[in-house]
Amino acid sequence: YQGARLASLAWGLVFINGLFFTIRLLTARPLLSAIVTAAFAFIPQVLFSFCYVNAEAHSMGIAALLAYTLARFWKKPAATLVMVGLAGGLLFSAKYNFFIYVPFLAAGFGCLAYRGHLPWSSVFRVALAVACGAILVSGFWYARNYWLYGTPMPLLLGEERLAQLGVLREVVPV
Repeated sequence: YQGARLASLAWGLVFINGLFFTIRLLTARPLLSAIVTAAFAFIPQVLFSFCYVNAEAHSMGIAALLAYTLARFWKKPAATLVMVGLAGGLLFSAKYNFFIYVPFLAAGFGCLAYRGHLPWSSVFRVALAVACGAILVSGFWYARNYWLYGTPMPLLLGEERLAQLGVLREVVPV
């Protein structure tokens, strides 16, 4: 149990550092980076989520890691492509609700390429790196879910189907 709490704390530290370094990389202003990071870190729900066993700290840490790698990619595209792929692959292992980022990131990269700020080849390389990272890092879990439940995302199954599989437990009032 203590190890799981330490894992939540570690992912919380990844979030704090990822947020700070992302803002510092984009603005080159350490004081502004510290102020914005403190503003987010001292939100009670954020601070509390790093203190108990949960998946929220993991999700926030991975999102901050992806933001940092994308900011580094913006500055040095060739040097950070593998990091972007791995961070993007981790994103798909965190939570299903991160899939909502995919169309927005695709639209953002497409807009940058359309306006000439980023070559289309870089956009396709990032997409390929993230796809490879997702298969490498998260692919096992989706294959496992398909093998066990018949779908890569069992949470999307109805309660009746989960009950048939023996996954859904009886509700016990507290």
